[in-house]
Amino acid sequence: MSLRTRSLAGFTALALCLQPVQPLLAANHPNSRVVGTNVINLTANVDWDYDAAPPMQAGTGGVRLTKDVLRNKILRETARSVFLMTEGRHRVGTIYVYKNGRFGRNVDIQIINKADRSYANAAKWQKAEGSSYNFLAMDGRAENLRNYARVIAHELGHYVYGFADEYREEGKAQDPSAPFSPAGNDYTRATIMHDHESFTRLSVAEDYRTGNATSNNNAQARLYATDRTNLRGGSHWEMLTRNPANDPAEGKDFHEGDRTWFAAFRNLTPPATVAQLTRYFGVLCDADKVSAACGTADASRDQSVPAADRIGAAADYDAALFAASGGVNGADAADGAAGTAFADFKVIFVDSPAPVTVPPDEGDGEAQRVRAGVKTRLGKTPLAVTGSTAVSRHALVIDRTLPAKAFEEAKVAAEAILELAAPGSQWAVITSPPTGSGPLVASAPVDTDRARMVAAVQALTRADGRFDAATAFTQAQAQVEANRQEVDGACISLVTAQGTTVPADLGSRMRDARTAVNAIGMLLPVGSTPSTVSGGITLDTLSAASGGRASNARNAEQAIKEALRADREASGEVFALLATAAHESLPLGVKVETFTVTAHDHVVSAHWYFDPADKAKLSFELVTPAGTFKTLSPDSDLDDGYALIEVDNAAGTHNGTARAVIVANSAVANPVGLDVQAESEIELIVDLEGGTLADNRAPVIRVQLTGNAPIAKAQVLATVYNADTGLPVLSDLVLRDDGQGVDTRADDGRYALSLADRLEPGDYTISVRAVTTASSVFQPNQIFAIGAEVPVRPVGAGLVRGSVGGLIAAPQGGHAAGPAAGLPPAQRPGPGDEGR
Repeated sequence: MSLRTRSLAGFTALALCLQPVQPLLAANHPNSRVVGTNVINLTANVDWDYDAAPPMQAGTGGVRLTKDVLRNKILRETARSVFLMTEGRHRVGTIYVYKNGRFGRNVDIQIINKADRSYANAAKWQKAEGSSYNFLAMDGRAENLRNYARVIAHELGHYVYGFADEYREEGKAQDPSAPFSPAGNDYTRATIMHDHESFTRLSVAEDYRTGNATSNNNAQARLYATDRTNLRGGSHWEMLTRNPANDPAEGKDFHEGDRTWFAAFRNLTPPATVAQLTRYFGVLCDADKVSAACGTADASRDQSVPAADRIGAAADYDAALFAASGGVNGADAADGAAGTAFADFKVIFVDSPAPVTVPPDEGDGEAQRVRAGVKTRLGKTPLAVTGSTAVSRHALVIDRTLPAKAFEEAKVAAEAILELAAPGSQWAVITSPPTGSGPLVASAPVDTDRARMVAAVQALTRADGRFDAATAFTQAQAQVEANRQEVDGACISLVTAQGTTVPADLGSRMRDARTAVNAIGMLLPVGSTPSTVSGGITLDTLSAASGGRASNARNAEQAIKEALRADREASGEVFALLATAAHESLPLGVKVETFTVTAHDHVVSAHWYFDPADKAKLSFELVTPAGTFKTLSPDSDLDDGYALIEVDNAAGTHNGTARAVIVANSAVANPVGLDVQAESEIELIVDLEGGTLADNRAPVIRVQLTGNAPIAKAQVLATVYNADTGLPVLSDLVLRDDGQGVDTRADDGRYALSLADRLEPGDYTISVRAVTTASSVFQPNQIFAIGAEVPVRPVGAGLVRGSVGGLIAAPQGGHAAGPAAGLPPAQRPGPGDEGR
């Protein structure tokens, strides 16, 4: 997860720097990337265990969700649809799949075995707050799997490319303030962004040929048409090939600069007519599939297709589908066949125990439901499913040029990182300036070499000179790549100074290498300066670009806490923050932090961080709501200043108010920190919009409290602190979800607050706290969700989620280059959620 630091500058000559809280970053996984120009690698997770006991698909008429069904019936068909809709300009390459919801929202495709309305965040490829939410059932019925794969492709159209919809939502009046929302007077187009079950193509200029704004009116045209009088110039293909900077104001307002202009569509003349589409083959119009598209002329507000494009038999439709995908003689294309939809396609089940091969028919047979009369016949090419046991590969990079006190704090943090590293992981240690010609410690299993690694760090001495990030990262990458398999995760942990900059291409280099960078910037004393490079990028930009997380720390205890959070996130753990505390010192006595546990909090854990020299002075307890005292977990390491207590609440037997207790048997002069976390599907996502030199709009905090659907009618408060003194300057600011001011849409589970004209220039941190009330509900009826609205579901009162503020020091007198200038502006959550 990336800490999106924003330097707020737009209102005075001096720099105002506001550090947003640690946001949960969605869909910025290091495995999600474009390879070359035309291959796009994706990440996905499922909310079940396909290795232990694959469940039946939710809803009536479903199939058993085995690996082959997931791979061959869902993901392969998704790859086909992406290939067809983009005219082969994008081919899906490797899809990395995780079970049991691993990585949470930090994947591109969430496959959710529940009945609900699928949706996605628009134009959020490799951006914060984005993912696609794809439910395997709707209206109580299991989705036909080919149609479901097209659901995913439709949602990827929103999430990856920033498309709006081309369908009509009956009975809904058009809202002039929400041009992105389909309405009852919209005119449809015969595209996958209208009806994914019927169509495979995207819109072209010809689809908006009449020059009549009335018949061209739909969400896509309202956002992206360059001819605002006639609503022309905004078809999908015209938009794909256009620089987002040249989008009309409505489109820019919608995607907020986050729409990616992919190299595959640059310098390309877009197909202007349907006849110019080489991968379009028509629509099924057999007796079971009757729609307006199969009529002899445009029916009311629905676009028809020419008679020559209507296919009368399901078998003929399949043959045409396979041919458009690259198959020959009526057969589907084979995996790996050049020039086809599956030339680069591969699925890796990252957390499976061993490679397996499965036939394409397993779990299909008669159980495959035919929904809405569409007859499906999938290809019978033998297909391999890849699985393995992954190794987590790490390199720790230490900046030896830190000032003396900060360097000693960094060493303590580095030692703890190694001491607490997960069993089975591989670690190397790199220093800059180096101590010799190679790494301080070459990559080795932490299980056998932990003591040697820690001793090497303990023996490190500070060095004058320059921190050379480029050389250090080249060494680090060589270490993590040694014997690395494709399923192995890789991460570089950097401990350096707050304000350090690194070469501008380092983030993209790490992304290409599928290596996340978790950076910690240590607070420097007054008068000290960090290492910088001309035209460089900040630690935050480095981490965001690579799919990692950046944070800042005043001391070793805070650095350890941040590093362990980042390590848990890098390993795919999904957790929420229930409470946090930081004590600069403790008097003799007892310190108690209370927190609330609800049925949504499954495994609750209290983590304490302290100076190991104080371990004899401190003891720790966790008291459940029933008054039961829980003792230290075996995973605690008091010798390295870490205490852990866990409570299993999977059965909901520990709901209520609990207490995390520190007992100091004598005064403690050193810092002690606490995080209380829970494994939970409900998370708090925070982002800061505007306020950079490149985007000098008034800064706005935007928050989403969400599970599988956002939570509306919660109480969300923010407090802003002076970063130097730690004192609050603005307390208990209310973020609203009322559709007024900077909030886009009322009661959609997205909360907003403007900080315009409320802060003097300076350095600040933010914390956000969200609490549910008796009125709080899950709100599945998001923008662009098709079909009848479904009832909201109660959440229950008392659920608490918190955020953690970070520290950033803004130079006084302005930014020459702007430390956050490389960051794209954050998208407003409101119009960015799209459903089908």
